[in-house]
Amino acid sequence: MSPRRASKYVLGGSLTLAPNGYLATIQTIAIAYPAPMVVAELWPTVASRRYPKAWDGIEPRGALIIYWTPEPTAIECGCGARLGKYRAYQARGEYGVIRDSPRRYHPPNRYPAETIKHMPNDRIAPPRQSFWLTGDVGTRASRTIAHFRCSRCRQEHERNLRRLGKTLFETPSPRYVLQTD
Repeated sequence: MSPRRASKYVLGGSLTLAPNGYLATIQTIAIAYPAPMVVAELWPTVASRRYPKAWDGIEPRGALIIYWTPEPTAIECGCGARLGKYRAYQARGEYGVIRDSPRRYHPPNRYPAETIKHMPNDRIAPPRQSFWLTGDVGTRASRTIAHFRCSRCRQEHERNLRRLGKTLFETPSPRYVLQTD
């Protein structure tokens, strides 16, 4: 395509600004369901690429459209400690939350250390993580639990991933405080 002519469609895997104000990623292959594990693996890849501004505002079309909140939300513990920045997403009625980071963290024994050195955005997860998912991470957010651990007060917060994602997606805010249940 000539650099002078703007495309009337957005290529798959792109991160662009959709007409509804959310960021959008188009998946051109039909996946059955946007599993939390798949969406979390996708974010560092799409967020690290820059696409032509001419693609912003074009209505996304594809097999699966993932909408992301335009700005990250800082999640905090009730004690005031910051637990990181996160983005909520919505795809085919499924909601969830991912860490807003260009890094992809792997469990300590998944890959040899030499392999990780050659993967620029990948890191071995620290032994005491501040965020992780448990439950049915391979299929549904409604059956997945998001865990947040505060390094200051050692409090662990558990939230249903779908409910938390829907809350943060439908009412985006620069800050969200996890209160003890």
